[in-house]
Amino acid sequence: MPVSPGYRGLRKTLSHDALLEAAEDLFAREGITAVSIDDIVDRAGVAKGTFYNHFHDKAHIAKVLALKLRREVREKIGEAKSGSDDPAVHLAIAMSMFLAFGQERPNAARILLAGMRSPTDTAAPINDRVKKTLQLGKRSGRFSYQQTDVGIIFVVGCIGTGLQQIVSARKSVDAQPIISALVTHALMGLGVGQKDAMAIAAKVTKQEIR
Repeated sequence: MPVSPGYRGLRKTLSHDALLEAAEDLFAREGITAVSIDDIVDRAGVAKGTFYNHFHDKAHIAKVLALKLRREVREKIGEAKSGSDDPAVHLAIAMSMFLAFGQERPNAARILLAGMRSPTDTAAPINDRVKKTLQLGKRSGRFSYQQTDVGIIFVVGCIGTGLQQIVSARKSVDAQPIISALVTHALMGLGVGQKDAMAIAAKVTKQEIR
């Protein structure tokens, strides 16, 4: 009996997902450098040729996995932002949730950091929401900055540097003060007054960090 195209598509999707799950587990436990493509396909239970049907090499699967993790956080951010129309609050929520991800899932955060070689690519679709938030903040007078591209680099750079600091710290270290301070200074860097920035950061980090 011939195999239907729908079945082939399902099998391809399952193989793709199995490879990503295997890579995430192995990268988290052993680090990206120590893991080989053979390790990934063995864990996923697929043939090595199947890997190359989906990914160019190990760097490619690491990048795809990092983007997947970033999208997971973004979805949660979208839900959390619905209670406010203030661009400064939206940005603070996004930053605090990404940084809290570093404490809650440090291994996954390391994958995110290692797999995204150009997180400050201002034209990348993954940065569209940051761009829209910055532009909205500038139009409304909430933010004051000269160039949107520079604003994106500044915000994403703060998140990346903060994540690196958090995942490098001991598990017993409370990340909330670090996150609150980073959010405060990021908002101030975009033109929000110090008192206002501190109040937003304190409120958001208490709500978003459990």
